[in-house]
Amino acid sequence: LTLSDRGDHRKAVQYLNRAAILHPESWATLASLAGEYLELDSNDLALKTALEALDLAPEQAVIHHLLGEIYLRRREVESARDSFARGKDLDPSIIEAGIGFIRSCLDLGDYSSAASELDSLISRHPLSLDLMKLYYDLPAEFADNATKEKITKTILDGSYVQKDTPTGRAFLQTRAYEFSEDIENTWAH
Repeated sequence: LTLSDRGDHRKAVQYLNRAAILHPESWATLASLAGEYLELDSNDLALKTALEALDLAPEQAVIHHLLGEIYLRRREVESARDSFARGKDLDPSIIEAGIGFIRSCLDLGDYSSAASELDSLISRHPLSLDLMKLYYDLPAEFADNATKEKITKTILDGSYVQKDTPTGRAFLQTRAYEFSEDIENTWAH
């Protein structure tokens, strides 16, 4: 899938279509093809192909995660949440399925489920920049202040380890400073 890595998704689709014809029993080929369709914003083809992969391998967490991403693109948020939930249940090590589940819950206003999953993931991945960003999206009444303080300290110290961009870093640092000022104001009263 070097073509995909180089951004040549159309060419990758051509080769994956050929591979799918030669090996119609390969769920991995179909899942890769669905991912390429998603990259090309061909959401209907992505869904059709991912469902074919799911028929071949219903216990593959990666397919459920992929379906969640497809459903989000299609604005079918409840279906996305269900697919992400199934993916994370099948393989809790796929952090992206948990993140998708949290994003879906936030979109649906299910802050309690989002907070619960976020706390669980943060306990296992305390330096995940993606999780830190999501924590600031939780309404205050659902966020644990001790956890938010730890995250704020980690951000301000710059001790997180995931790839980030200057824009992402600036966003997080701004949110962290705002939160630390809120804490100081609360303690002052």
